[in-house]
Amino acid sequence: LLIFITSFFLLRDGKRVLRAAHPGLLEIVGSGLNAYLVLIRSAVFAVSVGILGTAMVQGIVAMIGYALIGLETPLLLGLLSALTSLIPIFGASLVWGPIVVGLILDQREMAALALSAWGILVVHPTDNFLRPLLISHLMDYPFFLILLGIVGGLLSFGVVGIFLGPAILGAALQTWSQWSTPHAEEKNYR
Repeated sequence: LLIFITSFFLLRDGKRVLRAAHPGLLEIVGSGLNAYLVLIRSAVFAVSVGILGTAMVQGIVAMIGYALIGLETPLLLGLLSALTSLIPIFGASLVWGPIVVGLILDQREMAALALSAWGILVVHPTDNFLRPLLISHLMDYPFFLILLGIVGGLLSFGVVGIFLGPAILGAALQTWSQWSTPHAEEKNYR
């Protein structure tokens, strides 16, 4: 909910906030400000696509599991799984977990075991690997760096850290690249 509210206001008022902050940021950062802003914009876009793309894939994978064990409404349950996969930590297990309990109460232990295994071994890991893979592909950064940014951002800043972590690591990488590349004037003195 916090991500959706923040995203709404950033989309609605982001340009106005950026115009107001631009002179101060230009004074602090210098001439490289536009490169950082482009980097942050691409990081937010990549994370948004990564989150939504992963949610869709998780919903599809969960729907396959629901269909395989013979549930009546796998499409609806897959859609619910996709929506709940946006919730950190619990995600799609908020859908397939209660279904497993219902299957046990209905004395369908093998179906419950199969769905539990499918959820734990297939649906849940999809989120952990696909999201950083999509984000790293869109940002053109190494997979491990993006994974580190997502996990570190989540631990440091909470849910908003999913966006902040990759953006901060991308900005740090941009800064390192600028500082480590000698300027033309410095090359003449070497």
